[in-house]
Amino acid sequence: ARTSLTLGYSQRFFGDSYNVAFKHKTKRLTNSITYDESLEVFDRNSYQEVTPNIIELIESDEYSLNKRFAWSSQLQFSRTSFTINASTNERKSLATNVIDDTLDASLSVTRKISPKSSLSLSAAFNYKTYDKNNPLGSRQEDYYRTISTNFTRNLASSLSCNFTVKHVNRDSTIDQFSYNELRATINITKEF
Repeated sequence: ARTSLTLGYSQRFFGDSYNVAFKHKTKRLTNSITYDESLEVFDRNSYQEVTPNIIELIESDEYSLNKRFAWSSQLQFSRTSFTINASTNERKSLATNVIDDTLDASLSVTRKISPKSSLSLSAAFNYKTYDKNNPLGSRQEDYYRTISTNFTRNLASSLSCNFTVKHVNRDSTIDQFSYNELRATINITKEF
């Protein structure tokens, strides 16, 4: 089918939950939109001093409600593809009502330059806000900007090599978390 639509509704202990998935495909263009509400558990184990000189392992499960919206669009030609992705996530702790927001956007271009080689360029933006509704909290805001290029070469039927150069810039309202980074990686993969 060229078009699909899935709708979901459920009642959970935290309230009503909804999910939607829509996908439409033509000869060269594929669009996908999803919305999902899900409960996630973050296991956090920490050592705490319960009495002087006595430290115990304290186990806690932190439940959070995640509301995610995502849109993806891909334009495919014979040797070149263009992909745009955008998403947002609101994470709410059910114990503390702390809300963290995330916004992501990316654009990538991939070109098959030979039967065994491809080159891709991508740019991404990520924005995160922690404890956004608490005026007395730190309200940390982080901005990530990433530019990368990747060269892939298939050396044999089950052997490939990837060479990636990536620049990451992170600006944070807390100065110690801000940085600029340039990474170069080479991966050689053998499939068995």
